[in-house]
Amino acid sequence: MNAIQLLKNEHEKAKRAFGEIQAASADQRGQLWAKLEPELKVHEQMEEAALYGPVASEVGFRDATLREWQELHHDEVTEAEELIQEISGIDSSTDEWMEKVEDLQETLEQHI
Repeated sequence: MNAIQLLKNEHEKAKRAFGEIQAASADQRGQLWAKLEPELKVHEQMEEAALYGPVASEVGFRDATLREWQELHHDEVTEAEELIQEISGIDSSTDEWMEKVEDLQETLEQHI
């Protein structure tokens, strides 16, 4: 399996995990989040190492389209990281927590 296929598989796995969180009871959400959060962080590190980093190294910022792609990726990652941090600081049994999780899911779906 190549790196791109691995990332695609990880995207599908994250989508399923978000579905599990949404279907879970309020008292189960925290445990599911404790499993998903580090996976999201590792996934971003893998994307950077296998995709975005090599593209930047190979092409650099000479190509305007790739430069825009890199900038968009950076913005999306920053937004996702901020949401992850917010989610981790909120009680997982609250509606606010669930809203932030849904915001994160939407952000990640745009990214994918």
